[in-house]
Amino acid sequence: MRPLFLTAGALLLGACAPVASSAVEPVIFGADDRVELYEVRDNAQREAFARAVPAMIHASRVHVDTSGSVTFDAQPLGPSHELCEGEAHYDQPSAVSCSATLIDDDLVLTAGHCVDGWPCAEQRFVFGWYYDEAGVLHARRSDDVFRCSEVVVTELTSANDYAIVRLDRAAAGPPLPVRLEPAVVGEAVSLAGYPFGIPMKVVEHGEITANASRSRFYARLDAQPGNSGSGVFDEELRLLGDLTNGPVEALVRDGSCNRLAVIDETSWRTELISSVVPAVEALCASAQPSERLCGACGDGVCGPVEVCPSDCDDDAGMPDATVVVPPDAAIADAAVAGGPDAGPVALATHCGCAIPSRRIGLPSRFGALGVALGLALVVRRRRRR
Repeated sequence: MRPLFLTAGALLLGACAPVASSAVEPVIFGADDRVELYEVRDNAQREAFARAVPAMIHASRVHVDTSGSVTFDAQPLGPSHELCEGEAHYDQPSAVSCSATLIDDDLVLTAGHCVDGWPCAEQRFVFGWYYDEAGVLHARRSDDVFRCSEVVVTELTSANDYAIVRLDRAAAGPPLPVRLEPAVVGEAVSLAGYPFGIPMKVVEHGEITANASRSRFYARLDAQPGNSGSGVFDEELRLLGDLTNGPVEALVRDGSCNRLAVIDETSWRTELISSVVPAVEALCASAQPSERLCGACGDGVCGPVEVCPSDCDDDAGMPDATVVVPPDAAIADAAVAGGPDAGPVALATHCGCAIPSRRIGLPSRFGALGVALGLALVVRRRRRR
């Protein structure tokens, strides 16, 4: 499975353009529904994305002159990827490798594979990589450029693909709120990020297609490499998760050039999203929790992701509940693909205090074999960008 920032290595290093790859990446479903930020019809959504969706770019490609003006080392998308003339955004500059979302004053969420093997000191998060109007890029200033101070929590496994990065200072924001309730099949969602490293594109009308597990879900969203880490938002602009995988190769060879891959809108193959829930839980359990996201320990309030024992008091008046989730999202994916019961795990919860409980049922000998075969097929079909 190949990390996206390695797939985007040609952009980072200024190398020759790649030919169409067999890697599994995000694609366009039917008509291309991506729009420029200035074309977003909802004013609140447009302003929120402008202030809370930074581009992740290698430090060597960011230049600040003596006046404080910021430029990127960028190449036109079409020639750098051997696109056929007429393909979408052919002449737009391509520079960044991944996308992110501001979730606290100095914290951003992105995909785990976007930081895997890439030193924090070499990462920059830059706001303002978008068009103000047709052909006019927003003027970026030195205040828009943030260094990576540390990767607070990250996971890159079969179950989760997330990273929460602390910036070197607070951003202007405001941060976008997170939603810890699960995505619902059929629910409308939107996406904001940097496909193929070009200026921000927004998908205003996506749809949740499957809720595979507590850790991951699927959505029909027009996305491409570079959208790794892009936030997926509900209709109230609450962050549900970060985009991590796509269903097929992003480019299709057509003679001497590449075309953007397009899938029928009715296809069951859709984008994979890593839920924000495990990322926030890991943050709250870390040595540096966020008061905005986790609450203050000892405040007497049991938050949605509570790790402070004193705030999980049974006298809090909140009802107990049991949430059943698969033990591993990869096995859940196998089940979605037609595999048998994956043997879920019961989580006993009191308000937001999650306590792993017993495994409820195990697959039979034949069921376990089916899960293993299904998982193997899924792993072969779906590669990390």
